[in-house]
Amino acid sequence: MSDDAGDASAPPPVETPRAEATTPPETPESIPEPETVSTPGAESTVVTEPAVALPGESREVPSRSEPTTSASPSSGTTIPENFPARGLAARRARQETKLSKIIDLAKRQEFITNDDVEKLLHISNATATRYLNTLAKSGKLQRIGNSNHAHYKLP
Repeated sequence: MSDDAGDASAPPPVETPRAEATTPPETPESIPEPETVSTPGAESTVVTEPAVALPGESREVPSRSEPTTSASPSSGTTIPENFPARGLAARRARQETKLSKIIDLAKRQEFITNDDVEKLLHISNATATRYLNTLAKSGKLQRIGNSNHAHYKLP
């Protein structure tokens, strides 16, 4: 008498055929309208060709050069050349005003903490930390203690 229960061989798994994903052909309703392109300081331009090629139609895409960028020496961030200089200057001026308020607070007190800066400027914990680190790296404040219990004073 043969015992099949102890036989370790099992029938091979059966693979079921999968349907391949297909994309439906584009219909005239799914083709976008002509785009209006506008740039500051220039007139609007209407693009008369649809932005998407029709099925079976090949279209050359003109190469666009990437916008040139420059690195900001103070923060290490990359800023596009076409970024509005007026807005960037205003943002830096606001930040310098806030940093000078922190320095004034440090002149009035022996030590300042992250909480002092949060309350003074009504800003978040992360922003206060970033401002204090900026002042410490520039040498305007001296950091004392580890990152969990840091306090700052004038050098």
